[in-house]
Amino acid sequence: MNLILQLLLIYSAYLVLIAAHEGGHALAIRRVGYHWQSCQIGPLLLEPTRRPQFSGTLFGGKITYTTLSRKRLFHHDFWVIIGGILMNLLIVIATSTLFSFLPPSQRAQEWLLPMVSTLSLGMVIGSFLPFSQRYVGLDSDGLQLLRLLSKKKHY
Repeated sequence: MNLILQLLLIYSAYLVLIAAHEGGHALAIRRVGYHWQSCQIGPLLLEPTRRPQFSGTLFGGKITYTTLSRKRLFHHDFWVIIGGILMNLLIVIATSTLFSFLPPSQRAQEWLLPMVSTLSLGMVIGSFLPFSQRYVGLDSDGLQLLRLLSKKKHY
């Protein structure tokens, strides 16, 4: 397989993992009774009332949500923040398990499952790092979690 095709496949896998990560947040948002407003997955911006649009960024993801008039609760916000990380962790477990069931003769040829597992594990670790990208309005899950934990006594 040539290098350009491999890079396109890796980027596609990365976007699928971002979608899964943001989907984990969206599941948690729905589960706690909040409502999502927009979701960005790489260059794709999704909003419930509009057609998909393209944004100016190629990497990362972000989901915005509202609580409507409902009071925000610590454990609700905690699960929303951790939802994406848990989804990536499930993908690491699933792809690693699936790879372990492959016959040894196929493992040498199979590079997609370990690559997806490694990318997803990198996202789990990276999500816990507290950083902010102010130019796109993106705070990492780790930074959001630190802020939430520092406010716990005020909930």
